[in-house]
Amino acid sequence: MSDLDDADDLATAVAILGAAGVLLTMTLSIGDASTAQMVAWATDVIRTIVVPSFGVTILFWLLLKAEPLIDAFVDW
Repeated sequence: MSDLDDADDLATAVAILGAAGVLLTMTLSIGDASTAQMVAWATDVIRTIVVPSFGVTILFWLLLKAEPLIDAFVDW
């Protein structure tokens, strides 16, 4: 598996964990919340979790690529 695949897996895990609370709230509120409130929650998930997950993928990829460099620096 490549570093990019590992980074993508880590970013997916972060996105799922980040969205879990809002998605649980949405699921438990079916029938009680209005359609507008459900749309607002879904929009909030997309804006705060899904869109930044691409940046998180890049961050994890950079950290995975920098690991040998960091290890070499620590050993030095």
